Amino acid sequence: MDNEEILNTCSHLLDKLTVIKGYLQLSTERKKVDYSLLLLQEINDIQMLVYKMIDALKK
Repeated sequence: MDNEEILNTCSHLLDKLTVIKGYLQLSTERKKVDYSLLLLQEINDIQMLVYKMIDALKK
C-alpha cells in the first residue's frame, strides 16, 4: 500500500466518522428519529476500511 492509498483510506475513515458524528448530533436534537441502522452501516464501512488497511500493510 503506497502513501496515496493510505491517505485515501484515512480520508474515507474520517468521512465516515464525520457522518457518524452527524447522526449522533441529530439523534440528540431529534429524539423521535432512530438512526441506529444508519450508524451500524457507517460503522460496518469503517470496519471494512480498517481491514483493508491491515491486509495491505501485512503485504
